[in-house]
Amino acid sequence: MTERQPLPAAAEPPRRCAECSRIKEEYAEATRAGDLSRATDLTVLMGRHLRRAHP
Repeated sequence: MTERQPLPAAAEPPRRCAECSRIKEEYAEATRAGDLSRATDLTVLMGRHLRRAHP
């Protein structure tokens, strides 16, 4: 029987900057309000922000 190797430690989630937090909060507000168009726009904005600010 082969010996099991321990699983690697889970990576810590990235810390959010102020802009990440702002976008996340606006996204939550938009979804609560049922504004799915705005929520989609914020998803795109977050993706752009992450690629630029957190490569």
